[in-house]
Amino acid sequence: GHFLTPMDLRVLIVALPILLALGWAAFNIGRAAIGQLEVAIRQYKTIKHPEQVLSFLFDQTIHHLIES
Repeated sequence: GHFLTPMDLRVLIVALPILLALGWAAFNIGRAAIGQLEVAIRQYKTIKHPEQVLSFLFDQTIHHLIES
C-alpha cells in the first residue's frame, strides 16, 4: 500500500489552508453575487439594455468586495 511520506504531509499542510481560503472566498463571492442579482432583478424594470445589467452587477460586486 501507499503510505503518506513527510513530503506528502507537508504538501497537504500547505495546500489545505489555501483550498479552504479559496473555498471561503468563492462562497462569499457567490453569496454576494446572488444578493446583487436579487437587487438587480428588483431594479430590472428600470434597466433597458442587458449590458447595463452586467456592468451594474459587476460594479456592485466589486464595491461589495472592496467594502468587506
